[in-house]
Amino acid sequence: MKEKISKAAMKRLLKSKFFEEVLEVVKAWDYYLVVGDKEAADEMMHKWFMAKLALEFITGNSYSVEFSRKRETYSIVNEQNYNDRLFTGLSFVQKEESMKGIWKPMCNPIDTVDGLKDFYIAHRVLDTSEVWHAGNIETSGEYTADRESVVKLCEALNKQGGEKNE
Repeated sequence: MKEKISKAAMKRLLKSKFFEEVLEVVKAWDYYLVVGDKEAADEMMHKWFMAKLALEFITGNSYSVEFSRKRETYSIVNEQNYNDRLFTGLSFVQKEESMKGIWKPMCNPIDTVDGLKDFYIAHRVLDTSEVWHAGNIETSGEYTADRESVVKLCEALNKQGGEKNE
């Protein structure tokens, strides 16, 4: 049987690029399970099993991924000692609402008969872990040339926790 890894070596492992990649695989697996993309979830599960083999070879321990009963968290757990968790993260289910950005005014220059004119609307990013694109924003209100009214709307929306009253 292989000797267990020392505490110092385990600390270095937990800060390594390899371990970061393992965490990204587990996070992606959680995400795809939540959104119901079975094919992508299966691919991430396969990647986890490959990473698990490497992790077990390096450390001499057996590991599994454990999702909490209500899917609030996920953990990488030492199978010989369930109190030894290499990582615990919030499940995508829990992060979904907190990942929305704050409301801000957005300016769109629109070509009118009088020339180019700025129009404003309140918007926020739906998922701050993604890049800004048209499919990743939510708007509130109507386009208007009055920037101050949009600023006030944004302030009001952010004060009430970010949810629209439509």
